[in-house]
Amino acid sequence: MCVLSRWYCVILILTNSMNTILVSHAHLYIIFQNNNEELSELTTSVEQRPLSHCTLNVQQENRHIRELQQENQELRSLVEEHQSALDHIMRKYRKLVTSLLEENSVKWDKLFRSDSEVMQEKLDQICEIVAVMRRAVDVDEVADVKSKELLAQLQTENKVLKELVHLSKSAGSLSNLLMETVDEEVQTDS
Repeated sequence: MCVLSRWYCVILILTNSMNTILVSHAHLYIIFQNNNEELSELTTSVEQRPLSHCTLNVQQENRHIRELQQENQELRSLVEEHQSALDHIMRKYRKLVTSLLEENSVKWDKLFRSDSEVMQEKLDQICEIVAVMRRAVDVDEVADVKSKELLAQLQTENKVLKELVHLSKSAGSLSNLLMETVDEEVQTDS
């Protein structure tokens, strides 16, 4: 892990350097384009002025053009220098990444294989647990349905018995029936 974090730091430093070079490259390119635009503007302005005025301005513009050309050459050399530095950095970066990948490819393969085997075992266990839970839910649902049917049947029987008791009370036969039941119990006990 220490080697990987060290390589990671090197890669971050190289990436930051590349970003800085790219920004500098873009800035130099913009300056170069601006100088070319100024040069074309000066050329068009010279063509529109009278000859006497133009000759005076030509000398000043020639000096300015030489300065711009020199600046453009400096900028081109800086761009080429940055480009070569960027190419050098990218070569080292590619070489570094390639060596890291080669070193760790076997380790990653073993790690992924062992992880996938463990994951498959866990997945199989989860599937078994789900199947057991489904069976338990099905059994519970069947027992629940049976309990509800039994409860409904008992409630119906209770209601019918209550109606019978109520009818027999109103007819007066309940007390006679109870007396006969008590007499029968007494007779069977003796």
